[in-house]
Amino acid sequence: MFWQSSGSRFDSDFEDWTGVLYTSRAASGQGMSTFLGVQGISSFLEVLQFRFLPVEFFVLFGLIWVNADVFYRVMQPYAGMEDPSPATENLLLDYPSCAPGIIFIKAASNKHWRVALFSLLALLSTVPPILATGVFISTPSANGYVISIAPLNFWVCFAILGIYLICTFLVRPTPAYRMPRNVVGLGDVLSYCYASRILDDLGPDKKPIFSAQDIGDERVHLESRIHLAKKQYQLGMYLGKGGRRHFGFDVAVRNDNSGKQAYVTKLDPGFGLRGLSGTWYWRRPRFVKDDV
Repeated sequence: MFWQSSGSRFDSDFEDWTGVLYTSRAASGQGMSTFLGVQGISSFLEVLQFRFLPVEFFVLFGLIWVNADVFYRVMQPYAGMEDPSPATENLLLDYPSCAPGIIFIKAASNKHWRVALFSLLALLSTVPPILATGVFISTPSANGYVISIAPLNFWVCFAILGIYLICTFLVRPTPAYRMPRNVVGLGDVLSYCYASRILDDLGPDKKPIFSAQDIGDERVHLESRIHLAKKQYQLGMYLGKGGRRHFGFDVAVRNDNSGKQAYVTKLDPGFGLRGLSGTWYWRRPRFVKDDV
């Protein structure tokens, strides 16, 4: 039995919220309680409090998960270049084009936990609003509507809400996922590599790595060339074609015009909240190395 009968703390608190007095009665042979309203409420309160608000609450959470899903799908390749890493950890990831459900399996197998978590939450975000419609059961009466609670739906929604509140703390991206500008199209991707020599790099056969060599070449041929090159890529301040540093991604180590090795300088984007500049909680962006 979820709540005891008359005089319980639940009855008193719930009456203050709804303006309806409740008593509980054990369902015969079912081991759970039903709640019998003894005072009616208006049609407006019935629709607003017991139908619209519970569903809208879960819908708002669903919007958060969908946006987080899109964000982490797009930004995972850049997070994979926080340190020098092979192309399988960054450039060859295809999360934005994966179907829901499949991306969860791929991300989990690659140990990209944020992508896997928010893709799963976004996929299942339509279920809680449906369950929320069955938490409160309204029955027409002479005085308006009488409201009762379905205990099973209530506790399921309560558990889901607890999971949602825990996951909310993971929505804020870590420094590895934060960029100077959002990546929403091809132009944003090119802005991070327009001055690099990544498109001029040659493979073992002395031909460009990121270039189809035959009119009949398919995606597998391009990916094979990238694998065979065995290069590592990093996000940061790279040495561009004109000899100046630019923020974006490039091969982690390459030779400059004088033949010396040039490293991509890692950039720490900092951490903090707007309005807290100058406090202990604020950390300004900085270069991890001082060779820029």
